[in-house]
Amino acid sequence: MRYYTLEKREARAYLEGQKETPSIQEKGSGPLLDENAISLCVEQLLCVIEEMNPTGTLSGERGGRFEARAVPIVHNAISELTMADRSPLYDDGFWRWLAVCHFREIIQLRHGRKNGRVDERNFGIGGLAENFVYRVWLRGEIAFDPHRYPEDPYRLAIRGDQDFWRSHIFRQSYAASRSFAKAFVRFQYENHETGRLSTDRIRELAKRLRRLRVNVVFELLDEEEALELIQEEAGKLDR
Repeated sequence: MRYYTLEKREARAYLEGQKETPSIQEKGSGPLLDENAISLCVEQLLCVIEEMNPTGTLSGERGGRFEARAVPIVHNAISELTMADRSPLYDDGFWRWLAVCHFREIIQLRHGRKNGRVDERNFGIGGLAENFVYRVWLRGEIAFDPHRYPEDPYRLAIRGDQDFWRSHIFRQSYAASRSFAKAFVRFQYENHETGRLSTDRIRELAKRLRRLRVNVVFELLDEEEALELIQEEAGKLDR
């Protein structure tokens, strides 16, 4: 599949008004990715924003709730687009192109400050995990489970606040293991809609897991083994 990418320098120049249009690159071969499907995804998100806040601004807790509602929409759309060829998913330039060229209005509404500026990291100018589109998709990719929850495959993906996902999943090295990351989400939210552990305790558990990673190869654990390990470490918090 052919798809578009956008370099950081081009993205920054366009967002700062130095260029009227960004210079994008084309990669891959075969049929071109369907941009109409992406536009439909953006329209759906704008409808969600309108429903949540007609003034069009999202911040704090409301912004976190919006991201949760955005997960099924974004994950489903992009997963279907890349079903035949997943190579764009591993290209940070692809995610930057999506953020800047398609999701710019969404990101401005979600992260816009009073002065109108938006932290450029939300557009992918920085670490990939800070890119709004990527992190919303990744949340779905980690927790989507049609086998365990056939009636609501995104049940776990929409639980948890943004601090849990960004601080304790996306920014942690153990998130490189999807099975381990999913097990962590299951531990906290599978049987506890608002979370099994408090923010302070889940933060302490994350620290224990980071230290444990020095001696344990998380990538070799399946999901159930990872869940057992997390439960064991959680049991040591009060010792």
